[in-house]
Amino acid sequence: MSSRNLAVALDPNEADFIARLDALVHRLAEPRHAIEQTFLDMGERLISCASLLREISAAHEGLPAELESAEFTAAAEILAAIRERVAQMALAHSDEQDDIIQLTRMASSVKKPLRDLSEAVRAIRFVAVNARVVAAGISSEQSTFSGSTNDMMDLGRSVESAVSEFSGSFGRLNSSLLTARSANASFTNKHGATMHYVSDRLGQHLDVVAQHRARAAEKAEENAQSIARISGRVAEAVSALQIGDITRQRVEHIEQGLTALSDYLAVADAAARAITIDATCRLQVAQLDDAIVNFDEQVADLADTLGRLAVDTAAVLRENGEEAANLFSKGGTALAALIDDLHDICVLFNDFEKTRAGLQKIAAEVARSVSAMVNVMADHLDTIREIEQRIRMLSLNTVIQCTRLGEQGDPLMVVAQSLRSLAGDTVTAAETIMSELGEVDGLARRLIERRSTNSEGSVSPQQDAREAIALFETVISRMRECVGTMSTAGPQAVSLLETTLRSVSGRRDFADVWRSVHSDLEHLAPARSQPIDVDGIDPDLIAGMRARYTMDSERLLHDRLLGVTAEPAIAAPAEEAEASLDDIFF
Repeated sequence: MSSRNLAVALDPNEADFIARLDALVHRLAEPRHAIEQTFLDMGERLISCASLLREISAAHEGLPAELESAEFTAAAEILAAIRERVAQMALAHSDEQDDIIQLTRMASSVKKPLRDLSEAVRAIRFVAVNARVVAAGISSEQSTFSGSTNDMMDLGRSVESAVSEFSGSFGRLNSSLLTARSANASFTNKHGATMHYVSDRLGQHLDVVAQHRARAAEKAEENAQSIARISGRVAEAVSALQIGDITRQRVEHIEQGLTALSDYLAVADAAARAITIDATCRLQVAQLDDAIVNFDEQVADLADTLGRLAVDTAAVLRENGEEAANLFSKGGTALAALIDDLHDICVLFNDFEKTRAGLQKIAAEVARSVSAMVNVMADHLDTIREIEQRIRMLSLNTVIQCTRLGEQGDPLMVVAQSLRSLAGDTVTAAETIMSELGEVDGLARRLIERRSTNSEGSVSPQQDAREAIALFETVISRMRECVGTMSTAGPQAVSLLETTLRSVSGRRDFADVWRSVHSDLEHLAPARSQPIDVDGIDPDLIAGMRARYTMDSERLLHDRLLGVTAEPAIAAPAEEAEASLDDIFF
């Protein structure tokens, strides 16, 4: 059928033809208005989702970043310092224990000379008694010996008293050393393994810290890849979302073309109507067909992009959930377990320090008592020396007097010489004791000095452990905030993506309406194999349609069907001059 015969058959002057055009315009407009609101809603959800994804990404980066924070680094350094301090404490305790043992051993070396001293004193008393007996047998005119023997008895008692005090001081020293050794043994039984255990646990925790920090470096790289992938998906979704505005504009241009045709029929010359109707309707059919195909393709791409974005987001949440579980669980490699262990270590330190403080107090008292007793015993030695000198003088006087008596004085002379010899032995034994005690005193003083040096400026490991706990808890608190953000924002983002995905998937019903209109338009302008007859087409009508286009695809299709036509000076609306990302959100 020729264009002219078609014109006669359709009779464009009839009102029902214009009504049919108006009805098609109305049917096109309804989904166009709906798509505008639908894609606006999808755009708003996508904006909200993008904001949530930024929060998730920041939290995702925050987890490994916290393991490189200043607080975490400081806490790890404190752990290493505590371990070193524990080693020093164990060494110091071992040294003090060795010192007490050595003090006891050195003090034991005094027992023999002290025993010799006691025996010498008993011998002096015995000799003094003999001297008195011997002196009693000498003639009465030599009664002067009675006074000498009395002096011998007095001096014997004096030296016995001095040695007794000497022995008493040594006995108290031994008692103090026994107390110290007993306290040391009790401490070793109670805390012998404590320092070894603490050192091992701290070593394990330092290994855990190193493992977490190494894992943090790996996670940082994984995070960067995940964030880049998610950002790419968001950009794809934003770009694909433009199809809503693009299709809205194209459908609106088809509406405008049909409306322009309806207006044209009211004033057009009858000869040109059929050709113009045929060309306009075939053009709108082609434009609508191209818009539907493009819409279907872009909506499918958008659905695919949103689906992959939802999968990526869910994967990020799952990975970080697992990471958080590893960090915060009660397992042996978790930071929470490390903190719990540090609390236990603090309890151990508290008991250890209390017990050790008592032990150190005993050791200090022993060291001080050793020095004090050595000084006291030195005074006793001076007394013994003085008595020895007096015994020597008395013995010398007795010998001189006995010489005058001849044979009668010989027994007393022997006694006097024995007394002098024993007095010398007493001094020798006392000096031997003092020589031995001098070494004991030196060791005791070194013990006091070492304790003073070890305690100066030292910080309790318990305090260090508490500081480390506070730092770790600060880091973990911030990490929990990151996990909290992901656990809150993540499901919201996934929900928004799933809602948007369902909304996109349900938008194919728009295309069903357009296909129905497309079919009705084809009835008005049946498809033909021959090109459109452009002769006789109203040029202003066609050029006006082309001037309204905002997409190159519309212009290219128009020009392919009708050829290039001069456009009138009709400016496109500013808001539709160019499709941009702003159009997505209207």
